[in-house]
Amino acid sequence: MRSRLWFTYRSGLQAITPGGVTTDAGWGCMLRSAQMMFAQAMVVHSMGREWRLPPEVSYEALPDAYKSILSVFADRPDAPLSIHNIARAGEEVGKKAGR
Repeated sequence: MRSRLWFTYRSGLQAITPGGVTTDAGWGCMLRSAQMMFAQAMVVHSMGREWRLPPEVSYEALPDAYKSILSVFADRPDAPLSIHNIARAGEEVGKKAGR
């Protein structure tokens, strides 16, 4: 299981919505689940089904392809598939973040 990505609730984030929501605790489970599934698919596609995270590896020693995948999902507004951007896309179709 060490090679499965796990994205979990966070608090203290840069504002996710214009209204100032700074946590996805209590409402972000579906978004985090989608992030995990998509990220895992990207890992399998880019690195192969047999690739495993080496034990006791530092972030700096991770393969560049893996770090690139992680960066897509970083909890920052500039990350393409961040909680910020997914929530923003939901709000564009009438789904308010934080509810």
